[in-house]
Amino acid sequence: MRKLVYLSILLVLVLGTFTAASAQAPQKPAQPDRSYMLGTAVRAGIGNITGSTVNYVTPDFLPPGTAFDLCFNVTETSGDAEYLDRFDANLPDNWTVNYVIDVPGTGCGLGHTYGTEAGNVINWTTNGMPSGCGDWYYGTYDFCANVTVPDCGGSPWGIDWNIIGDTWGSPPHSVAGTYSGLCQEAGVYLTPASQSGSACEGDDVTYSIDLLNQTGADSFFDIVVSALWPTTCPAQVYAANGATVPFECAVTVPCGGGTDTATVTVDNDVLYSASATLTTNSSTGGWINEPASPVVTMDNAAVEYGGKLYVVGGYGALGAVQIYDGTSWTQGASNGLNGYENDACLGLDAAGNPVIDLMGDASTYFNIERYDINANTWSALPYPAGYAGRWAPDIVSMMQHTGENVCYISGGATVPGPGNTNALYAYYPATQTVVNLGNYTYSPAGIAFHFSWWVPWVGAMGGICAGGGVDANSLVSGGTQCYWIAEQGFNAPNVDLGPLPQPWWGGADGWKVHNGEYQIWGYNGTDAGFALLQQSFVSSGAGFGYGAVPIHAVYRMEGDNFDGSVWAANGSTGGFTPSTVEEWLQQCEPCANVLYVSDMHLRVVPRGFGKYAVRGQIEISSAPEIVEPGATVFAEWTLPDAQVVPQSNITRAGSGEAAFKVKGNQTGTFQLCVTDVVKAGWAYDPNQNVETCDSISVP
Repeated sequence: MRKLVYLSILLVLVLGTFTAASAQAPQKPAQPDRSYMLGTAVRAGIGNITGSTVNYVTPDFLPPGTAFDLCFNVTETSGDAEYLDRFDANLPDNWTVNYVIDVPGTGCGLGHTYGTEAGNVINWTTNGMPSGCGDWYYGTYDFCANVTVPDCGGSPWGIDWNIIGDTWGSPPHSVAGTYSGLCQEAGVYLTPASQSGSACEGDDVTYSIDLLNQTGADSFFDIVVSALWPTTCPAQVYAANGATVPFECAVTVPCGGGTDTATVTVDNDVLYSASATLTTNSSTGGWINEPASPVVTMDNAAVEYGGKLYVVGGYGALGAVQIYDGTSWTQGASNGLNGYENDACLGLDAAGNPVIDLMGDASTYFNIERYDINANTWSALPYPAGYAGRWAPDIVSMMQHTGENVCYISGGATVPGPGNTNALYAYYPATQTVVNLGNYTYSPAGIAFHFSWWVPWVGAMGGICAGGGVDANSLVSGGTQCYWIAEQGFNAPNVDLGPLPQPWWGGADGWKVHNGEYQIWGYNGTDAGFALLQQSFVSSGAGFGYGAVPIHAVYRMEGDNFDGSVWAANGSTGGFTPSTVEEWLQQCEPCANVLYVSDMHLRVVPRGFGKYAVRGQIEISSAPEIVEPGATVFAEWTLPDAQVVPQSNITRAGSGEAAFKVKGNQTGTFQLCVTDVVKAGWAYDPNQNVETCDSISVP
C-alpha cells in the first residue's frame, strides 16, 4: 500500500511540475521513475543505449586512388533518453582524411568538435565529454568524412567504431563494432551480395539488386538464375562503365513452402562475372516492417480513409498530417500544435466532407481541431456542450464499420495522467453534439490509454467494447466490458469478450476480417509493471489469445485497419522517445492447391517416306520436385502451315507427364503451347510455369 501511495503522490508531483511547454527543452529529473510514462514529456525513463548501432556504410565498395565521402549511418537509441556524446571510427593509417564533415548538434547545445585524432580516428565529440547531456539527440545521423584510399592493399579493411552516450541513466553507455570495408577493384559487382525474405505460400518476394560496372567498358550483362522455386529476373541489363543499374528479381513461394536459395549471376561474356544469393522462406504470417513515417511522433492518431492511412498529430510531430498510400508517405497541412491526441474521430461535417476531429488533450489545447481531408485545411471548433477534452481517451469511428456518422469516445482523464473517468460518449461530427451514454464499470476508478472496438457479434447491432487501461491509482486493468448499441445499455464486465490475456495499457487497437471472421486486435503497449510489452492479442468471439509478436517494442501509439489488416503507427520506443516506426500484420490465407508446368520437351521421330511424328511431353507439378498425376492438360500445336491443332491428355502416375503427338509430312517449325491445366480441387497458375511453349524444327 505504501508503494502505491508513493507512486500516486509522485505522479501528481511530476505532472504538476512538467508541462507540455516545458517539455521542449532537454531536462533531467532528479530521479527517474515510472509515473512519468502516463503524463507529458520529461527526460526520464529506464534503459540504456544497447540497441545503438551502425546501420550501414556507404559506398558499398571503396574506390582506390580517388577522393570520396565515406559515410556511417548511425542510430543512437535509448530507453532512458541518453543522448549521443561521441561517434568515432578508426581508419587505416595509410588512408588520407581530406576533411571531416560537421553534423549539427540537436541535443543540449553544449557544442562539439569534429576532425581527426592520432591513429587516423575520425570523430565527432561533445564538449566536456562525458557531458551528461550530449550534443546530439538520440536518433539517426550520417557521419561522413572525405577520404582517399591509396590502393586495394589490405582489403577487406576492419574499421572499428564506437558510439558513446552522455552517461545519463542506466549503463551500458557505449556500443562498439567493426565495419568490413571492401575495395572496388576492376570488375562487376552485385549489391547486396545476399538478401533474404519471406512471403505467404503462393505470394512473391521481390528483391532489388544493384549492378555496378567497373570493367572499364560499357557492357551488356546476361543474367542467369539457378533456383528450385520460380524466380523471374530480366534476361539482360546494360550498364555504362562506372554506372550503377538497379534491377529486380521476384521469387514465388510455392504451396508446400519451405526454403530456397536462388543464385543470380551476371556475366558480360568477357572476363567479369558476379553473383548474389536470394534466400526465400515460406511464412505463415507475422508483422512486417513498413516504410518509416517522415515525422517522429507518439500519442498520435491513426485513421484509414479512402485507401490511405492518416497519422495525425501526437507529441513530437507539431500537428503534422502524415499520409501513407500503401507505397510512400506524403504530408498534409500541419496545425502546429505539439499535442497528445492518442486517438481521433473520422466522420463527415455538415456539408458531407470527410473530416478527422482531434478532441482536445486537456493539456496542450482545449478545443476540437478539425482536419478537412479533401481541402487539406485545419479549423478550430469549440467543445460540444456536455463534453470537455480528455487525456488519453479511445475512440471508435463507426463510419469505418456501418457507415454511420458517429464516433464513440471512452474514458481518459481530465488532466494529464492516469484515467479518472470511464464515461462513454456518442459524438456526432455533423452537428458537433454529444450524448453521455453512461459509464464502464470494469475499472471503477477510470480508464485511460485503453483499447476499444466495435464488436459486431455483441447485441442486436453490435457493441462498443473497451478493455485494459490504467486507472486513477495507476493500476492496470485486464478486464473488458461492452455497451450494447441497440439495447442502449452496458453488459456486465468480462461477459461478452472475457478478460484480456493480461493487464495491458498504452497499446493500439485494430480490426480485420480473416478467412471470413471478424477479428479485434490489440498490440504493443506496456504491462502491469509498466514494462514495454512487445506482444499482441486477438479475438474473433471465443475469448482472447496472444497473436504474432510485433517487430517493435513501443507504447503510447495507435493503429487502425489498413490494406486489409491491422497497422501499428509510431509510438514511443521508451520514455518519451517518439518514433517513425511502422508495421503491418500479414496473415497468410490458406494456400490454394496450385498446378504449373515444370518441364516441356519435344522430339522428332522419322516415319519414313518424308513423313515425321513430333512428340511432346509436358510435366505438371505442385511444388519443386513434386509432380502431380491425374491432371488434364490442354495444349495447342501450331504447325508449319499455321494450322492450329488442339489436344488434351492426362498426366501419368510417377512421371506427372502428359504425352502429345502430331504426324505429317510438313517441314519447318512445330510449336506446342499449354492453354490450361484442370484437376478437381486445384488451380492452374501459369505465372509459375517454367515454360509455357516449346518448339522444334523438322527436319
